[in-house]
Amino acid sequence: MVTRVFLIGVLALLVMGQIIGLPRPAAAFQVTLSGAPNPEIDAALRAGSLLVERAEQEGRTPFEAVSDAQADYARLLGVLYAQGYFGAQVSIAIDGTEAAQMSALTRLPAIDRAAIRIVPGPAFVFGRVRLAPQVAPSDPDQTLQPGAPARIDILRAAAEQALGRWQDQGHAKARIAAQALSADHRTARLNADIKIAPGPVFRFGRLRPAGNSAVRSARIVEMAGLPQGALFTPDELDRAAQRLQRSGAFQSVVLEPRDPPRGAQLDVTAQITEAKPRRIGFGAELSGQDGLMISGYWLHRNLLGGAERLRLDGEIKGIAGDTGGEDYRALAVFERPATLNEDTNFYANADLEHRNEASFTARQITLETGFERIATPRRRYRLGAAVRRGLIRSTSGESDYSLLLMPFGLTFDYKDRPLDAKTGYYAAIDLDPFAALGGGQGGLLARADLRAYHSFDGRLTAALRAQIGSLSGPSLTEAPDDFLFFSGGGGTVRGQSYQSLGVMQGGNLTGGRAFTALSAELRLRTSGKLGWVAFVDTGYVGPEAFPDGSGAWHSGAGVGLRYDTGLGPLRLDTAVPLGDGSGLHLYVGIGQAF
Repeated sequence: MVTRVFLIGVLALLVMGQIIGLPRPAAAFQVTLSGAPNPEIDAALRAGSLLVERAEQEGRTPFEAVSDAQADYARLLGVLYAQGYFGAQVSIAIDGTEAAQMSALTRLPAIDRAAIRIVPGPAFVFGRVRLAPQVAPSDPDQTLQPGAPARIDILRAAAEQALGRWQDQGHAKARIAAQALSADHRTARLNADIKIAPGPVFRFGRLRPAGNSAVRSARIVEMAGLPQGALFTPDELDRAAQRLQRSGAFQSVVLEPRDPPRGAQLDVTAQITEAKPRRIGFGAELSGQDGLMISGYWLHRNLLGGAERLRLDGEIKGIAGDTGGEDYRALAVFERPATLNEDTNFYANADLEHRNEASFTARQITLETGFERIATPRRRYRLGAAVRRGLIRSTSGESDYSLLLMPFGLTFDYKDRPLDAKTGYYAAIDLDPFAALGGGQGGLLARADLRAYHSFDGRLTAALRAQIGSLSGPSLTEAPDDFLFFSGGGGTVRGQSYQSLGVMQGGNLTGGRAFTALSAELRLRTSGKLGWVAFVDTGYVGPEAFPDGSGAWHSGAGVGLRYDTGLGPLRLDTAVPLGDGSGLHLYVGIGQAF
């Protein structure tokens, strides 16, 4: 009985809906757009149209489509005005009826098509343009000269640049005081009069942190490094915010001048949202030759209340690989930002490592401390002091050593993306002069990693890499085995077996004192999230400190597949040796090979 009453009620509602014309979901319908003066504006109009954007969406009612069309009049005129078409007309017809004339009470069972027609009219040019006052007399802006295309975005950019120049001179509250735009449809000219009010000159006052609870306010002031008493400029404010962000202790940082000012000084509020203090992570990488690598870390972002970082890392490599055995590593790193000044960090680390290579086994512990100078967000320098104690077993016997090192490094990172670069370059150079404690030969261990990227059309990217290494000072027999260089494997020459190229000494394969590895890739991004890569690698290892041709070369080549995960591309490479060597090698990981 209840079921019968329910069914009768549903049927009654459906019949009433037909009688009073309740809206029903509409199927996707076709939208055409015509009359755009050029392809660039056509694309801009389509991107700005709600009707075009939502036409393919299922489940929208005809009433909603009419609302989209009626909103499009203003949206499309805005696109045309921005491009300098101030006499444009827009017509939007839905099944032959102008959308502007349709009422919300109009009953539409369905929509078959919508037609957007543009009559752009003449392209306006600038007439009289006055943007004043300016900071200082300068060359006229050619984009605002009479006869230049009258695009609103050009005018807006010129006004923002004028404001920025005033702000760079300490006029922190410079603003647009008045603006008047008039379009002369008779001559198709746009006249503009924009008046700037520079306001007084300000200097930086005090930084006042707000929103922090775990990180001490005094440390926030130190890390920001806002120069109290210096001329107030937006660039200096941005640099202070970047210093706080790179500490890693904060989820968000917003620096805002406070009102009212204290005379000629502007205090700044640092609105802080702190990040969660602890974090854990893990990673994995698989190679057919090198085996499985798994790693994990634990991080504390605010160990002592001053944004100090402590990170503990663990790593196991060579699982089920042909690299000589499993390698183990444990690393502890402590960092304190803004130690000597706002752009210099203190660090101390302890590194314990056990390596099972094909030609030797090494155990070593390294204790290092030093300072890192962050010159710019893309340029860093590092100088430290370290002590290393090691025990090595190889075919030539067993030896232990103790070294004092003075590591120096620099990193220039001008890539556009960290894991999938398309343009820019990267350079990392490490120089480790060392002295043997308790006798032995000192020397210099030098390494360089150089990369360059160029994108041809956004889809095709060429990537080049050069790795260079040199050990001067001790001879091959005197040098610690873990200071010597090998080639072959995923990090050097793909397609060649792991550390298959070295120097033959007494019938045994050892590392060399000179090393070079060159890699070239062509990366093609196809539709969707997929991409393809073709690559060739070559490597050199020699017994001398600087390459003189007495060593040997080997090479490999292959192809790879990339899948964009959002965090970085998932990498699958296959490679074969060129010349000597045999077999197909497989490499899997996150991020490009370099």
